[in-house]
Amino acid sequence: MKKHHKVLLDVSLAAGKANSGMAQDLRLIFKNLRIHQDKIDLSCLLYPIPWKNSKVMSSNTDISAIVTDIGPKDIAELSKKKLIPKYIKLIIDYSFLLKHLFQTNFPLNELKPISIYEKFIWRNFFANTLDAKKDKKYVRNVPFILSSFSLNKLFFQFSNFFMRPKVIINTSDYDFLILQDVRKITPSKNTIKIVRYHDIIPVKSVDLVAHKYSIQHYNSLKFCANEDSTVFVCNSLPVKEDLIRLFPQLKDRTHVIPCMLPVQYKKVNDAERLLDILKTNYALSTFEKSEKSSRQKIFNNLQNLKNFKYILHVATIDPKKNLISLIKAWRKMNLKNKSDIKLIVCGSLGWDYELIVKTMRPYILDGSLIHVEKISEADLPYLYSHAEAFVFPSYEEGFGLPPLEAMQCGCPTIVSDIAAHRWVMGDASLYCDPYDIDDISEKIESLVLKSGKASTKKALIKKGHERVKLYNQKRVGDMWIELLDNLKEKH
Repeated sequence: MKKHHKVLLDVSLAAGKANSGMAQDLRLIFKNLRIHQDKIDLSCLLYPIPWKNSKVMSSNTDISAIVTDIGPKDIAELSKKKLIPKYIKLIIDYSFLLKHLFQTNFPLNELKPISIYEKFIWRNFFANTLDAKKDKKYVRNVPFILSSFSLNKLFFQFSNFFMRPKVIINTSDYDFLILQDVRKITPSKNTIKIVRYHDIIPVKSVDLVAHKYSIQHYNSLKFCANEDSTVFVCNSLPVKEDLIRLFPQLKDRTHVIPCMLPVQYKKVNDAERLLDILKTNYALSTFEKSEKSSRQKIFNNLQNLKNFKYILHVATIDPKKNLISLIKAWRKMNLKNKSDIKLIVCGSLGWDYELIVKTMRPYILDGSLIHVEKISEADLPYLYSHAEAFVFPSYEEGFGLPPLEAMQCGCPTIVSDIAAHRWVMGDASLYCDPYDIDDISEKIESLVLKSGKASTKKALIKKGHERVKLYNQKRVGDMWIELLDNLKEKH
């Protein structure tokens, strides 16, 4: 007999145009739960994600307005611009503080009629990963549940000084609440809370993430770990092992289901289209608007591009990705061999990027490094397909989606020799020591310049095609259904 589960899936982290692994993983989980409509009765939870500046619907189902989450900083800005008097700002500040400190129960309201908002939801939550022709149908007739709480409320700035009550939501109509990442949210007793957990980097490598986020993450992680019924679903075995080392009580409540890969990644041969993508998506963020001559020089360099070879790096620009070491290794290889292999960096600025950008700038100006950003999912395969190699020397990862996307497009990969990469990539990639610039440089050279490069690349490409089959949507989707069946049976 088929089991039927009522699932409330938190899709808020899919908001906006995010290309992050978490957002992509969430969209694909949504799709696969919708595919299994015979077993899953799916609803989606929405609440504001303030750092994305994304808009979501109000929890007032009579108005169903599209609103932006407003916090004390917004009020302060309005006061500074004299759009509201200071005494009103003071009243708002105090009421905001009291509300956020002591409110515990947050209502859930269904957005109706959903047909009015389907296109908005598709564009802002799913279009960046899913296929419009094949997957748009999955958004139809899905109940979207709105709440007035947000990450501003969950991570309220005064929580370091006050013991903020937990957020409680009434989920009595659902068997499961699936959250992306740790959240201080408590569902109804009959609902099994599942945390999709991506990595423990904010706790074990605090130098690689923003300090404020590390504190928030640890507090939320500890809260969830100490809940007797919360289940963790990690995206790799190394993440599970790290989690259990920190919280041994989670041993019997932690499972592993890998990330899924989108189906649209495949090899494409169109050099003209590649050039067009580079020319129309070159990054302006590495140079100020006042640096007009520098910006013009970058533009001229791109206009003169013709036939060229390059290695590729796709990631947010932040310390965790180890981009400075990659730049040094790439330059070392070119100087040693008197070669002209370009480096394409595809990624937007993250945090603590100033030194990284400073390292990039001279090579951007001389045309040897090309920085592009905001590349769509439809255009990324062109970058992967024409690259001599994809290089991903991260210090830490929980999974690592970009190397697998490169494999889907027939691009050989070099990744850092860390536990997550070994577990995910197996023997389908070359491995480098992320702390050894010489080793990174030698691995790049072996794929790009050495006499035996063709056979090495051919072998890696073949293994890559086999490796990505482990992460196809049907296989991973079935793992989710099996887990829900087992959890419901034991509950």
